[in-house]
Amino acid sequence: KKGCCKSGVKQTQLSLEQAIADNPTFDLPAEYRTNRADKKIASNPIKAVISGRGSVPSTLKMFNSNDSPALVFTTDQIKSNQYNDLHKVAEIHVVGKSEVDFTRIVEILTKEYDVKQLLIEGGGQVNFAAFKAGIVNEVFLTLSPKIAGGNIQTMVEGTGFDFDSLVELELLNFQTVASEVFLHYRVIKKQILTKDLVLHLSFDKDIGKVAKDLSKFGNHAEFNTIYERGN
Repeated sequence: KKGCCKSGVKQTQLSLEQAIADNPTFDLPAEYRTNRADKKIASNPIKAVISGRGSVPSTLKMFNSNDSPALVFTTDQIKSNQYNDLHKVAEIHVVGKSEVDFTRIVEILTKEYDVKQLLIEGGGQVNFAAFKAGIVNEVFLTLSPKIAGGNIQTMVEGTGFDFDSLVELELLNFQTVASEVFLHYRVIKKQILTKDLVLHLSFDKDIGKVAKDLSKFGNHAEFNTIYERGN
């Protein structure tokens, strides 16, 4: 979570808990600002915080640290006085009635702010919502040799995924620094197979094994969609 991790990222997104706990400024060191300028992107990343009720302190450092836009994504549950207070220091986007719509967030970032790369430093709830929306492509995970125990938060909270819909990761790279291990994964996307494609698999001798593997779903002709892992 140091500046080196954010140097090439155009937009960074935090959960409310993370923003309050860390209270970051998102001011990058001079060498990283120069690197971003060479790539013709803003010297500092766009800053964003997520809060369903909009209960974000307007005094956070991210709102007053540099000239990069500061965004708040919230829902209809935000109170008018809180909206007016935040509107003085940030651009506010209401993206849901009671829950934040991550798909809508990505649409806004892409179309209105030309964001090409998004770094999410969320708590467990935000991370779960991002995975559930299918917007996560890569995961950077740090293993630290420290044992806490007790009732602590995990990387992903929420209601969790059913066993058949677990998010699968593929290790791309890792690095060991002292006793810490930095892991870089890609998310293995699920591919939707249409009925016509499944029937094609069933009769294609070259990939008969795949069709056999799909037999657990029953009579292929009776299914409109079947989910199977793709590359």
